[in-house]
Amino acid sequence: TALRSNPFCYLVARDSQVGEDRLHEHYSRVEARAAELQSADRRLHYLGRPLDRLWWPVAVPGAVNPTRVRSAVRTPEASVDLVRLRSAIARGLDASDDIDQRYGHRVEQVTRRDDGFEVAGRTPDGEPWQCRVDLVVNALWDGRLAIDAQLGLAPDRPWVHRLKHRVIGRMPPALGDLPSFTIVLGPFGDVVTRPYDDFLYLSWYPACMTGWSQALEPPASWRPAATGELDPDRQAPVIEGTLAAFDELVPGLGAATHTTADGGVIYSWGDSDIEDPGSELHRRHEVGVHHHDGYVSIDTGKLTTAPLFADQLVGLLS
Repeated sequence: TALRSNPFCYLVARDSQVGEDRLHEHYSRVEARAAELQSADRRLHYLGRPLDRLWWPVAVPGAVNPTRVRSAVRTPEASVDLVRLRSAIARGLDASDDIDQRYGHRVEQVTRRDDGFEVAGRTPDGEPWQCRVDLVVNALWDGRLAIDAQLGLAPDRPWVHRLKHRVIGRMPPALGDLPSFTIVLGPFGDVVTRPYDDFLYLSWYPACMTGWSQALEPPASWRPAATGELDPDRQAPVIEGTLAAFDELVPGLGAATHTTADGGVIYSWGDSDIEDPGSELHRRHEVGVHHHDGYVSIDTGKLTTAPLFADQLVGLLS
């Protein structure tokens, strides 16, 4: 419970790429399929909650500008506190004597040998490191394709890396009961709020998506955003554009305080942005575990699919 945000509302924008009826039809199909899966396996759940009810229409939250939003749908969907999640995972790793932890070690090269693989790179201090292993699992994110290519596994379809920022701040007191929400469907954004503090996450796509690369590895210039070292001058337009957009959607939200911006890379298949209804960026399900004679590459797709693919990996290696 301490990891979960407030549940998400989906706010249907008046200029949504997909109409309200089609959205509801899709949500119903997803709900029916989830219920079918749970009836076959009662152990299935979403963050500890049953899968029998995934959406229901509700009134548009009173703080939201009705000229921008047509309707709203309530869901059990939640964001998770990544700081607390990371700490929990680290505690689990620390408790195992069988895991050699090498945090901050950059993987730069993987070479297949007759007796396995050699992995090499740089330590956090820039010193070279290497090791010999029997099996490699490449679960990198923005660096996965470049390592795969060293083993002759370059993709045969278009892909894209996007640099997308987030704005972290504190909720204006007058909006303290604002739910988490995402605006559908199009180049809009998300708000995450939590029940136990005034934490505020904001991401407005037109202001926060600042980089596009179809190289095997995204530019090194993107790294400061991902490491929390983004210069204040580069943070400013992201913060200002995001607060201005959300202030139109939720009057008063632009008064958020203690705001900072950082970012990360989104990897996905496709070669056109989300303004294109036919873009592959709208189809994030063609992902999974790929085994190549002792070398495993995991296209995670989304954070939420990582546990599934970890379970599949265990089955593959058992």
